[in-house]
Amino acid sequence: MHHPRVTLFIREYRSRQVAVLGAVEKPGLYMLASGSDTILDMLSLAGGVKEGAAPRLYLIPAEPLQSHQARSLAATLPAQLVNHNATPLILKSADPIEISLQSLEKGSTSAPLTLPARPGDVVIVPGGGEVLVQGWVEKPAAYKITPGLTLLGAVAAAGGPHFAANTSSVRILRTGRTDEKMLLIADLEKVKLGESPDITVQDGDVVEVSSSSSKLIPYGIYSFMTSVLHVGATFRSY
Repeated sequence: MHHPRVTLFIREYRSRQVAVLGAVEKPGLYMLASGSDTILDMLSLAGGVKEGAAPRLYLIPAEPLQSHQARSLAATLPAQLVNHNATPLILKSADPIEISLQSLEKGSTSAPLTLPARPGDVVIVPGGGEVLVQGWVEKPAAYKITPGLTLLGAVAAAGGPHFAANTSSVRILRTGRTDEKMLLIADLEKVKLGESPDITVQDGDVVEVSSSSSKLIPYGIYSFMTSVLHVGATFRSY
């Protein structure tokens, strides 16, 4: 045939990649099948968000780099994320965009999750992290943060407050994005009654449950009498 007329139709694109990392079932590099693929589509390809992940993700937009620049930066990525082609599209200098995942827990989809994914984008789902609960609670320790965990739930996970605890002034020490220190104070009794909003805990939070001076004396008497009765019962058993 001489000078045939040929019409091309692009069925799908296979040369564009998005990295999905962090607390997902199958972290790795995923192809964009079309220009309509969204951030949510990329999460689905990665098997979805793991249980216990933070209720948010970070989107880092990207742009193509020169081949030698891409190879140099690709060498710093985990081996399993780099295919035989060592020139993926690499991050540009941009601040991560935080997108909430709480809408997924409610069975809906927020607008940011329907944003189109672009070649070289990196989607990072952080792990839930831990919150440290200390002071006048039954079991002071660090606890894993599950989706939607609040201050009330964190104190409950620590066994609840002691009798002598000051539940009207529970403190949360939090470090901000720029390392600034923040102090949040909550009244657990008002939170239980629905008179004050509960506070969602974040990775790195320190919950301090202090003692109440008005409760320390009766608590001390109670502890002393309990120990005396215990010693007396032990002595009689011998």
